[in-house]
Amino acid sequence: MNSELSVVSSKNLFQQHLTHNSLLTTDYSHLNLTPVYNYSLHNRINECCEKNQLDTGGKDKLFHTRLIANATAIESLYSELYGNHPKKEAAFDQLLLTLINAYKTRPASLLQKDLAKEKKINWFLSNEITGMSLYVDRFCGGLQNMPSKL
Repeated sequence: MNSELSVVSSKNLFQQHLTHNSLLTTDYSHLNLTPVYNYSLHNRINECCEKNQLDTGGKDKLFHTRLIANATAIESLYSELYGNHPKKEAAFDQLLLTLINAYKTRPASLLQKDLAKEKKINWFLSNEITGMSLYVDRFCGGLQNMPSKL
């Protein structure tokens, strides 16, 4: 089998995913994304999951599947930001641990909401939620002033 034919780039998969979800408003062609199946990255994630006693074949399967499915894009974007930093690898491992710990400590009520959102394909386009992004310093001068503005 020709290995060139068997490799699907994560860039194409990521763009197909975004197109399917009507989110492709940004050109991601500048990202030099590696193949979807990145053995060393996926093995690294599996080791982190095992160390943190995740049941990747059972109750934690959905989290594990989603983490693996998005790992290449996460790692590529992370590398774009911290590519030459001397502690890049250790910090990326910490990021993985942070994601796993956030999942493990997520309240059951929020996990149920997550499952409900999974069933709604374009939940993020719904008018049932509101989100906001801002520069804290321009919004209220600093983090210490944030509570008074919310």
